[in-house]
Amino acid sequence: MIRCFVSLLLLLSANCFAAVSFDQLKQITTTTGDLRGNFTQDKYLNALDATLTSTGTFSYQRKVSVRWQTLEPIESEFLMTPTEMVSRQDDQELFRMKSGDNPVVAILNKIFFSVLTAEWENLAQYFQIIDAAIEKEYWQVELIPLDNTILQVVNRVELKGDRFMRTIILHEKEGNRTTIHFSDLVTSASDSR
Repeated sequence: MIRCFVSLLLLLSANCFAAVSFDQLKQITTTTGDLRGNFTQDKYLNALDATLTSTGTFSYQRKVSVRWQTLEPIESEFLMTPTEMVSRQDDQELFRMKSGDNPVVAILNKIFFSVLTAEWENLAQYFQIIDAAIEKEYWQVELIPLDNTILQVVNRVELKGDRFMRTIILHEKEGNRTTIHFSDLVTSASDSR
């Protein structure tokens, strides 16, 4: 009897999770014109069974740029605009990729901009919700790519937050994983929803 009751509870809770939509997530998150803060990024490399940690700051301006400034362990800058990605270290440009020349860059740009500011309607074009939960102002969602281009990079994405995105977990090929935690998030109050 207890087994049946537990099974029923699990089945009902799974149905509740699946019922969470991108529109519901949009209602409890804040889409801003700008956002800045700190990040800690843990990159797990399965082949080495090792995690590399980096920390730094980021800033975002809607439809203009995302600037990712790694401070530790090695200073570097990654700039993403709607038209390109640029990586620099020690004032030297390491690479520049134009989104017009590479569809993967174009899609990743759109997704990264959308993730940082909870633009769920954009994410709905590329992902399906397979698991989600909302409890008061906190939420978490697990997504799988609908697009083969994205599947070249990630198999699954976990997002967690409150009115802002707080954690991104990218489950990558070959068992690798990138976990990004955001803190000290600041936005212009006039741009908040």
